[in-house]
Amino acid sequence: MDLVSRLYFNACKELGLNPTAQKDIHGFNVSLGKQIYYFRSGYAPFNNSGSAALCYNKFSTNKILEMAGIPVPKAMGITKIEYRRGDYDLSKINLPVVIKPTLNTACGKDVFCNIKSKELLSYLLCKYFKKHPCISIEEFQAGLRSYRVTVFYNKVIAVTERIPAQVIGDGMHTIKDLIKIENAQRKTAKDALPLGRIRIMPESKIIFEEMGISSDYIPFENEAIPLRYICNSTYGGNIIGLGATAICKENAELACQAARVL
Repeated sequence: MDLVSRLYFNACKELGLNPTAQKDIHGFNVSLGKQIYYFRSGYAPFNNSGSAALCYNKFSTNKILEMAGIPVPKAMGITKIEYRRGDYDLSKINLPVVIKPTLNTACGKDVFCNIKSKELLSYLLCKYFKKHPCISIEEFQAGLRSYRVTVFYNKVIAVTERIPAQVIGDGMHTIKDLIKIENAQRKTAKDALPLGRIRIMPESKIIFEEMGISSDYIPFENEAIPLRYICNSTYGGNIIGLGATAICKENAELACQAARVL
């Protein structure tokens, strides 16, 4: 059983749901009335497979939400065939942008944010099309906060804030040293939370350039230094459970509307 499934398993035990481990599927099940619900590899039985499969296509998801009047970043999708033919127009989208694989990836894999030049974008397209059949490009929205909202039966039941990888200064250590210290702490917490290591990546260099610093900079005490734009815990992000009441009425309705549409 993987770590996320184990967390679900423990939560079900705490709720008195009597989960039963199933080694053959590397997961577990819960019986409620005449229904049996399976949890496996972090997948929970909240959504039907058609809706889940639809959301594996990020560009289609973006457009479906856009057509429903839900605010989303302006986006375009390019297939490998269109790329080879030169059948695409990058002038239709404004810099800076985010580039990401369109299909069947998760956890922030190969997502690159705040691309400010056509040269870097062209380089990344060439690089990404060597391993992905379709690429999405979205206009980058700076300064926003990220939340994961769980909707069940048209009601918000949980809100989690997702904070991109960062280090907090102590006035003594460099960013490089703080990363080593933070990774040691994250390693001890890995049995309880699905936390990945913090690393300096190409995105980090863009952030450092904007801040006028380098990895040898010594942050002031309690100074937060962001290292990534993506907020996935597998790439060094942090997760904070806020509870269902943390979201305002307008955003809760937007989340429920998005769930209904998808």
